[in-house]
Amino acid sequence: MAITYPGTIQTFVNPVGTNTLDSPDHAGLHSDVADTAEAIQTVVGTTAGTAVLMNFTAGQFPIKQEGGTLVETITGGTINATTLGTPTVTGGDFASPTTTGTDAGTATFTNKTLTSPVIQAYAGWQDANETWTFAAIDAPSFTFTIAAFDATTKYSVGMRIKLTNASVKYFIITKVTFDDPGSTITVYGGTDYALVDAAITTNYYSTQKAPLDFPLDPDKWTVETVDASGRIETTPTANTWYNTGTITINVPIGAWNLGYEANIQIDDTAAGNCSMAVTLSTANNSESISRYTGAVRGAGVTVIIGYVSREQVISLATKDTYYLNVMTNVSSMDNIRIKGDDGDTIVRAVCAYL
Repeated sequence: MAITYPGTIQTFVNPVGTNTLDSPDHAGLHSDVADTAEAIQTVVGTTAGTAVLMNFTAGQFPIKQEGGTLVETITGGTINATTLGTPTVTGGDFASPTTTGTDAGTATFTNKTLTSPVIQAYAGWQDANETWTFAAIDAPSFTFTIAAFDATTKYSVGMRIKLTNASVKYFIITKVTFDDPGSTITVYGGTDYALVDAAITTNYYSTQKAPLDFPLDPDKWTVETVDASGRIETTPTANTWYNTGTITINVPIGAWNLGYEANIQIDDTAAGNCSMAVTLSTANNSESISRYTGAVRGAGVTVIIGYVSREQVISLATKDTYYLNVMTNVSSMDNIRIKGDDGDTIVRAVCAYL
């Protein structure tokens, strides 16, 4: 009769001692056993290269081992709670990577859970994966653009960037603007780095404070005016602010710890009440921020000398100039002075993103 294996399990009618050779048919029984054995060989295969596990699914047949090593190819199925020790993936699919060797190639993992991953040799820099194009110079700030991209979804002020622009350079982002459809990024390069009109390549960004090789010396991220001269305003009008010696500082876009330190003096040949104030202002003839104002006062004297310093954090959306101004509220004073010759007069802005 025709055998049913491998579609179904083949059954046989076994004779007993009292059966004759024709019941069950002896030749037919031999034929069915032989045909079934040949069908088993066809499905199972041989050790000469045919697929030993062909047509079997997980759990239906033990995996072949050679010296304790699994040597079979698994097609389909699910591997659960299994540790793979240094696997070699060729083609295949771990969220569709094409990877050869233990760590070669690039893989994209979507909605995967990594339990206690070990990330080696991470320097704190993330590849930007986009084109940055030089735009403009407003020293000491610079701008570059990113076409057809809303950079406000990726970058924010205070982030560090690293790029090659004639040489490797480092900057701090101080402003991010979406111009629709592209974006403009404003950066500050401190005392050492200036963006020039040349190609920008190998560009990276970082949210870390100190990614590898980023300079953190505050002196490198400082704008400063130093004046060593004696400045004088003779016969000043009471309650009038003067920018004596035209001492100013240009503060770039961004957040800054802005302040000053100065020796000041008021004098009059007639002993009496003396009073003098100094401030840092956005105009050369006014007091714009009261917290920047300091003063010295005295009674029954001809000269008052004092040291004043003030600082606070400011945030600028556009570059601005600040003026070191002086004033007396007493009439008929002979002189008000900024005494840089007695010690440097310093107006300093330190980047607040450090």
